[in-house]
Amino acid sequence: MTYFELLKAASLRIRRADAIELLSFVTELSAAELVRDYGEVCADSAATALEPLIIRAEHDEPAAYITGKREFRGLTFQVTPDVLIPRSDSEPLVDAAVRSAQTRGGGEITILDLCCGSGCLGLAAIAKLPGASLIAIDISDKALAVTRRNAETLGLAERLTLIQADALSVWENTDFEADILISNPPYVTASEMSALDRSVRDYEPHLALFGGTDGLDFYRALAENIPRLLAPDGVLILECGSTQKSAVEAITAGISNCVIIPAGTQL
Repeated sequence: MTYFELLKAASLRIRRADAIELLSFVTELSAAELVRDYGEVCADSAATALEPLIIRAEHDEPAAYITGKREFRGLTFQVTPDVLIPRSDSEPLVDAAVRSAQTRGGGEITILDLCCGSGCLGLAAIAKLPGASLIAIDISDKALAVTRRNAETLGLAERLTLIQADALSVWENTDFEADILISNPPYVTASEMSALDRSVRDYEPHLALFGGTDGLDFYRALAENIPRLLAPDGVLILECGSTQKSAVEAITAGISNCVIIPAGTQL
């Protein structure tokens, strides 16, 4: 069976993108290499190894949790069910943080990744900024462990500080001021939680998804206390739901340097 035939058969059972990701994982070939080698005969061992992974995907388990990794901003991040899966929707936040740092002259700046999860936002940003350091905060010690492993794998551990704290009260005991605060906080509303795709609802951590009845709890708390986290000339960069921009802008109206990026925005 060729790679093309194996992918075609798998795509009849699961999403094609997941089939490619899983076959790439078992063969250790990139997606581009699979395309290049479509007509090549794949080893029987690859088909054998792929089958149990397809069965897991048929039950809506995300491919990133099956493989334990996900590409984000050109970097490979380890992921576990303790953290949200990095998505391209959030990449514009990294771009905004890098641009902001560069307009400040780069150099020794501090980026704060609040609700860091896998650490993908902050780590992808400082990977582009050699002089930058990162403070990563999450309520979950398991999420912080994932961030630590990713920093070590990417060679960024020496520039990372980890803090376990609740994002809704972290400002009560802070002794730092960030130049850039970047965050993809919980913003899913109560009504949206039940309507989420099963692959998200049943597998990804609800703690990192649910933002209160209207999804805005985090933004209200942050807007009230931002002076305790951000330098006076610092920049706040937030992701929000695709329909929440106006509401979040109203909440953060008193913050002079604030960038609100709805999920799915292409910058």
